[in-house]
Amino acid sequence: MVLFQTTVEGKISNLYLLKLTNKTHHDLPVELKLENVPGTLSVLGGQTVVPAEKQFESSVLVQLDPAQLPAGNRPLVVGVYSNGRKIETLKTMFVGPRK
Repeated sequence: MVLFQTTVEGKISNLYLLKLTNKTHHDLPVELKLENVPGTLSVLGGQTVVPAEKQFESSVLVQLDPAQLPAGNRPLVVGVYSNGRKIETLKTMFVGPRK
């Protein structure tokens, strides 16, 4: 099982499965932002819109510079925004190579 990968640019990447549930009666556009570390976050498949009263699943790729991982692993905080307003905070662990 691969927990992380090193990109050709030398970045460390982790792949996550994102599940969001929309309990409202209208479609919800969602944007994800890394909040506690500089890096890139990409929702695979493009723009994220969670349909009304449905669950949305997608893979999310996060890439960090190895310098951001002094201990190998790092807590990761992702803000979930809709229409410019934060609606949720997700916390997980970013796994990198052991030093």
